[in-house]
Amino acid sequence: MPHNKNLLLFLPVVLLVTYNVFMFMLFSTGSEVFWAAYAFTLAAFFLSTGTIVFCIQKTSRTHDLFYWPLIHASLIYLIVQIAVSFTLMAIHIFTSTTAILIQVALLAIFLMVSISVLFGANFIAGVDKKQQKKTSFIAAIVPSLEIILGRAKDPIAKDKLQALFETARYSDPVSHESLSDIENEISAKTNALSLLVTSDSDIAALCSEITLLFDERNTRCNTLK
Repeated sequence: MPHNKNLLLFLPVVLLVTYNVFMFMLFSTGSEVFWAAYAFTLAAFFLSTGTIVFCIQKTSRTHDLFYWPLIHASLIYLIVQIAVSFTLMAIHIFTSTTAILIQVALLAIFLMVSISVLFGANFIAGVDKKQQKKTSFIAAIVPSLEIILGRAKDPIAKDKLQALFETARYSDPVSHESLSDIENEISAKTNALSLLVTSDSDIAALCSEITLLFDERNTRCNTLK
Protein backbone atom coordinates (compact mmCIF):
# COMPACT_ATOMS: atom_id res chain seq x y z
CA MET A 1 0.00 0.00 0.00
CA PRO A 2 2.74 2.62 0.72
CA HIS A 3 3.74 2.68 -2.97
CA ASN A 4 0.12 3.48 -3.97
CA LYS A 5 -0.54 6.29 -1.49
CA ASN A 6 -0.30 9.14 -3.97
CA LEU A 7 -2.32 7.28 -6.59
CA LEU A 8 -5.08 6.42 -4.12
CA LEU A 9 -5.42 10.03 -2.99
CA PHE A 10 -5.20 11.28 -6.57
CA LEU A 11 -8.17 9.22 -7.82
CA PRO A 12 -10.94 10.99 -5.87
CA VAL A 13 -9.51 14.39 -6.86
CA VAL A 14 -9.49 13.45 -10.56
CA LEU A 15 -13.04 12.12 -10.29
CA LEU A 16 -14.26 15.29 -8.58
CA VAL A 17 -12.62 17.64 -11.09
CA THR A 18 -13.99 15.63 -14.03
CA TYR A 19 -17.42 15.53 -12.39
CA ASN A 20 -17.49 19.31 -11.90
CA VAL A 21 -16.50 20.00 -15.49
CA PHE A 22 -19.20 17.79 -16.99
CA MET A 23 -21.88 18.61 -14.40
CA PHE A 24 -21.71 22.38 -14.92
CA MET A 25 -21.30 22.08 -18.69
CA LEU A 26 -24.18 19.69 -19.31
CA PHE A 27 -26.86 20.63 -16.80
CA SER A 28 -28.64 23.69 -15.50
CA THR A 29 -27.88 24.71 -11.95
CA GLY A 30 -31.35 26.05 -11.34
CA SER A 31 -33.05 22.89 -10.04
CA GLU A 32 -33.24 21.44 -6.56
CA VAL A 33 -32.36 18.00 -7.97
CA PHE A 34 -29.10 19.42 -9.32
CA TRP A 35 -28.00 20.80 -5.97
CA ALA A 36 -29.13 17.70 -4.09
CA ALA A 37 -27.07 15.52 -6.44
CA TYR A 38 -24.13 17.89 -6.25
CA ALA A 39 -24.19 18.03 -2.44
CA PHE A 40 -24.28 14.24 -2.09
CA THR A 41 -21.44 13.88 -4.59
CA LEU A 42 -19.31 16.36 -2.66
CA ALA A 43 -20.07 14.39 0.50
CA ALA A 44 -19.04 11.18 -1.28
CA PHE A 45 -15.79 12.83 -2.37
CA PHE A 46 -14.90 13.88 1.18
CA LEU A 47 -15.92 10.50 2.60
CA SER A 48 -13.85 8.65 0.02
CA THR A 49 -10.79 10.85 0.53
CA GLY A 50 -11.13 10.69 4.30
CA THR A 51 -11.50 6.90 4.19
CA ILE A 52 -8.35 6.52 2.10
CA VAL A 53 -6.35 8.78 4.44
CA PHE A 54 -7.67 6.86 7.46
CA CYS A 55 -6.76 3.49 5.93
CA ILE A 56 -3.27 4.62 4.96
CA GLN A 57 -2.65 5.79 8.53
CA LYS A 58 -4.09 2.67 10.14
CA THR A 59 -2.63 0.13 7.77
CA SER A 60 0.18 -2.07 9.03
CA ARG A 61 2.01 -4.93 7.35
CA THR A 62 -0.17 -7.38 9.21
CA HIS A 63 -3.51 -5.82 8.38
CA ASP A 64 -2.99 -4.60 4.84
CA LEU A 65 -5.61 -6.91 3.40
CA PHE A 66 -8.29 -5.93 5.89
CA TYR A 67 -8.28 -2.24 4.96
CA TRP A 68 -8.15 -2.67 1.19
CA PRO A 69 -11.89 -3.57 0.98
CA LEU A 70 -12.72 -0.30 2.75
CA ILE A 71 -10.69 1.68 0.20
CA HIS A 72 -12.34 -0.20 -2.65
CA ALA A 73 -15.79 0.39 -1.16
CA SER A 74 -15.16 4.13 -0.79
CA LEU A 75 -14.00 4.49 -4.41
CA ILE A 76 -16.91 2.38 -5.69
CA TYR A 77 -19.33 4.49 -3.66
CA LEU A 78 -17.88 7.70 -5.14
CA ILE A 79 -18.09 6.37 -8.71
CA VAL A 80 -21.65 5.07 -8.23
CA GLN A 81 -22.71 8.37 -6.60
CA ILE A 82 -21.33 10.29 -9.59
CA ALA A 83 -23.21 7.99 -11.98
CA VAL A 84 -26.42 8.35 -9.96
CA SER A 85 -26.16 12.14 -9.91
CA PHE A 86 -25.76 12.24 -13.70
CA THR A 87 -28.73 9.90 -14.08
CA LEU A 88 -30.91 12.05 -11.80
CA MET A 89 -30.09 15.11 -13.89
CA ALA A 90 -30.39 13.43 -17.29
CA ILE A 91 -33.75 11.78 -16.66
CA HIS A 92 -36.25 14.48 -15.70
CA ILE A 93 -38.67 12.29 -13.80
CA PHE A 94 -37.24 12.58 -10.30
CA THR A 95 -38.43 15.04 -7.70
CA SER A 96 -35.94 16.50 -5.24
CA THR A 97 -37.36 14.27 -2.49
CA THR A 98 -36.95 11.12 -4.59
CA ALA A 99 -33.41 12.16 -5.56
CA ILE A 100 -32.46 12.70 -1.91
CA LEU A 101 -33.96 9.37 -0.80
CA ILE A 102 -32.05 7.47 -3.51
CA GLN A 103 -28.76 9.06 -2.51
CA VAL A 104 -29.41 8.62 1.21
CA ALA A 105 -29.98 4.90 0.57
CA LEU A 106 -26.70 4.73 -1.37
CA LEU A 107 -24.86 6.50 1.44
CA ALA A 108 -26.41 4.18 4.03
CA ILE A 109 -25.22 1.11 2.10
CA PHE A 110 -21.68 2.49 1.97
CA LEU A 111 -21.69 3.27 5.71
CA MET A 112 -22.93 -0.23 6.58
CA VAL A 113 -20.22 -1.82 4.45
CA SER A 114 -17.57 0.44 5.99
CA ILE A 115 -18.66 -0.35 9.55
CA SER A 116 -18.62 -4.08 8.79
CA VAL A 117 -15.09 -3.89 7.38
CA LEU A 118 -13.86 -1.88 10.39
CA PHE A 119 -15.36 -4.37 12.83
CA GLY A 120 -13.67 -7.20 10.92
CA ALA A 121 -10.30 -5.44 10.88
CA ASN A 122 -10.47 -4.63 14.59
CA PHE A 123 -11.46 -8.20 15.42
CA ILE A 124 -8.52 -9.62 13.44
CA ALA A 125 -6.16 -7.11 15.06
CA GLY A 126 -7.34 -8.22 18.49
CA VAL A 127 -6.83 -11.88 17.61
CA ASP A 128 -3.32 -11.14 16.33
CA LYS A 129 -2.39 -9.32 19.54
CA LYS A 130 -3.64 -12.21 21.66
CA GLN A 131 -1.72 -14.67 19.48
CA GLN A 132 1.48 -12.63 19.77
CA LYS A 133 1.08 -12.56 23.53
CA LYS A 134 0.58 -16.33 23.60
CA THR A 135 3.78 -16.94 21.64
CA SER A 136 5.93 -14.28 23.33
CA PHE A 137 7.55 -16.64 25.87
CA ILE A 138 9.24 -19.00 23.39
CA ALA A 139 9.99 -16.07 21.07
CA ALA A 140 11.93 -14.41 23.92
CA ILE A 141 13.60 -17.43 25.55
CA VAL A 142 15.08 -18.99 22.38
CA PRO A 143 17.26 -15.96 21.46
CA SER A 144 18.43 -15.75 25.10
CA LEU A 145 19.58 -19.38 25.02
CA GLU A 146 21.26 -18.81 21.68
CA ILE A 147 23.28 -15.96 23.19
CA ILE A 148 24.25 -18.11 26.15
CA LEU A 149 25.29 -20.90 23.80
CA GLY A 150 27.53 -18.49 21.91
CA ARG A 151 29.28 -17.45 25.12
CA ALA A 152 30.10 -21.01 26.25
CA LYS A 153 33.76 -22.12 25.96
CA ASP A 154 33.86 -25.64 27.31
CA PRO A 155 32.95 -28.27 24.64
CA ILE A 156 30.90 -30.34 27.10
CA ALA A 157 29.03 -27.25 28.26
CA LYS A 158 28.41 -26.31 24.62
CA ASP A 159 26.89 -29.74 23.93
CA LYS A 160 24.56 -29.41 26.91
CA LEU A 161 23.57 -25.89 25.91
CA GLN A 162 23.06 -26.94 22.30
CA ALA A 163 20.69 -29.70 23.42
CA LEU A 164 18.81 -27.26 25.64
CA PHE A 165 18.62 -24.73 22.83
CA GLU A 166 17.12 -27.33 20.49
CA THR A 167 14.61 -28.34 23.16
CA ALA A 168 13.49 -24.72 23.56
CA ARG A 169 13.39 -24.06 19.83
CA TYR A 170 11.13 -27.03 19.14
CA SER A 171 8.91 -26.54 22.19
CA ASP A 172 5.25 -25.71 21.78
CA PRO A 173 5.21 -22.01 20.76
CA VAL A 174 1.75 -21.31 22.17
CA SER A 175 1.59 -20.33 25.81
CA HIS A 176 -1.27 -20.05 28.31
CA GLU A 177 -1.95 -18.14 31.51
CA SER A 178 -1.85 -21.36 33.52
CA LEU A 179 1.75 -21.93 32.40
CA SER A 180 3.05 -18.69 33.89
CA ASP A 181 4.51 -20.43 36.97
CA ILE A 182 6.65 -22.89 35.03
CA GLU A 183 7.61 -20.28 32.42
CA ASN A 184 8.74 -17.91 35.17
CA GLU A 185 10.84 -20.71 36.62
CA ILE A 186 12.39 -21.43 33.21
CA SER A 187 13.18 -17.73 32.79
CA ALA A 188 14.76 -17.53 36.25
CA LYS A 189 16.92 -20.60 35.65
CA THR A 190 17.90 -19.28 32.21
CA ASN A 191 19.07 -16.05 33.84
CA ALA A 192 21.07 -18.11 36.32
CA LEU A 193 22.52 -20.10 33.44
CA SER A 194 23.62 -16.86 31.79
CA LEU A 195 25.63 -16.00 34.90
CA LEU A 196 27.25 -19.44 35.10
CA VAL A 197 28.13 -19.91 31.45
CA THR A 198 31.45 -18.12 31.53
CA SER A 199 32.67 -20.24 34.45
CA ASP A 200 31.30 -23.48 32.96
CA SER A 201 30.37 -24.63 36.48
CA ASP A 202 27.18 -26.59 37.14
CA ILE A 203 25.99 -25.92 33.60
CA ALA A 204 25.14 -29.56 32.92
CA ALA A 205 22.91 -29.87 35.99
CA LEU A 206 21.16 -26.56 35.30
CA CYS A 207 20.63 -27.42 31.65
CA SER A 208 19.04 -30.70 32.72
CA GLU A 209 16.73 -28.89 35.13
CA ILE A 210 15.62 -26.43 32.47
CA THR A 211 15.13 -29.25 29.93
CA LEU A 212 12.87 -31.06 32.40
CA LEU A 213 10.90 -27.86 32.89
CA PHE A 214 10.46 -27.53 29.13
CA ASP A 215 9.28 -31.14 28.97
CA GLU A 216 6.75 -30.47 31.71
CA ARG A 217 5.60 -27.29 29.97
CA ASN A 218 5.10 -29.12 26.66
CA THR A 219 3.09 -31.81 28.41
CA ARG A 220 0.88 -29.22 30.03
CA CYS A 221 0.50 -27.42 26.67
CA ASN A 222 -0.80 -30.63 25.11
CA THR A 223 -3.40 -31.05 27.84
CA LEU A 224 -4.68 -27.51 27.21
CA LYS A 225 -5.40 -28.15 23.53
